[in-house]
Amino acid sequence: MSKKIIAIDAGHGSNTAGKRTFDGYREHWINVRCSYFFERALKRCGFKTLRIGWDDTNAKDDPDPSITSRQNAVRAAGVDAVVSWHANHSGGKDWDSAAGVETFIHSVSSKRGDSERLAKLVQAELVKGTAQKNRGVKTGNFGMCNAVYMKVDAAVLLEIGFMSNKLESGYMKTDAFCREQAEDACRGLCAYYNVKYIPESSSTSSTTSEMPKEDGNPSYVTGKTYTLQVELKVRTGPGTDYPAKKHDQLTSDGAKHDADGDGALDKGTVITCQEIRNVDGDIWIRCPSGWVAAFYSGNAFIK
Repeated sequence: MSKKIIAIDAGHGSNTAGKRTFDGYREHWINVRCSYFFERALKRCGFKTLRIGWDDTNAKDDPDPSITSRQNAVRAAGVDAVVSWHANHSGGKDWDSAAGVETFIHSVSSKRGDSERLAKLVQAELVKGTAQKNRGVKTGNFGMCNAVYMKVDAAVLLEIGFMSNKLESGYMKTDAFCREQAEDACRGLCAYYNVKYIPESSSTSSTTSEMPKEDGNPSYVTGKTYTLQVELKVRTGPGTDYPAKKHDQLTSDGAKHDADGDGALDKGTVITCQEIRNVDGDIWIRCPSGWVAAFYSGNAFIK
C-alpha cells in the first residue's frame, strides 16, 4: 500500500494578523511550531507530507497564501488528508477565561467527506495531554475543511487553545506543548488510517522499547514496573515545561498513592512504564496518571 500524504497547513502568514496574544505573540508562529513537530511525527510513522503556508521552522518570513491557492496546492499534490493548525482568541480586549481545544470540520455536510470521523479521533487524542477544556468537534465554513473540493479523504482545522487566555498563551509559546499537540494529532491520524503510531522515543530505542543507557544512565523498558524512590510530581507531558497535575487529575489508583493530596505520587509507589521520552538528557516515563521524571539532573528517582 502506498504511503498516505498529509497536507500540513500552518494558518495565516508572518505578516498577516491572524490572532495575537496581548503581549504580541503571533498565531502563525504557533502554527508553524506545531506544524514542524507534526511533520516529524508523521514521517516517523511512515506518512508523506506536504507543507502549506510554511517552508521551514522560521515562522517570520512566510507569505500568507490565499485559501484558494492553499486548496489548489492540496488538489495538485494528490493529498489524502489535510490538517490545518490554528490558535483561537475570544475577541476581547484583555486576558479572559475563554479556554480549550477544539477540532473543526466543514459546516456543509456535503463538503466534509469523511472529516467527522477523523475529527473525532484527533480531538479524543488532543484532550489526553495538558489539562484543557474539551470544546469538542465543531463546524465552520472554512476553506481548509472543504475535503470535497480539495479531493481528500478528510480535512480538519485544529484550534489548540486561546491566545486571549494567559495560561494557554503561555503553553503555546513552548516547544513542549506544541510537540505534545503534534504527537496527539499524529495519533489521531494513525488511528484514522489504521497505521501503527511510533512514539518519539522508539525512533532511537531498541525493538523492546528500551531507552538505551548513556553515560551510565539507568535504562527503562515499557511494560515493566518501577518504584518511586522519592515523592514525584505528575506532569501532563514529558518535561518541566508541562504543568503538574492536581490530585483530582490523577487516576483513581494514583490518587490512592497521593497521601497529602498535592498531586504528587508518594515515595514507594509502584508504577507501570507505558512510554519513555528522553528530554535533553533527562528520562521521563509515562505511567497511567501521567508523566514523571525517572532520571533527572543526574539522579535516578525511579528504580
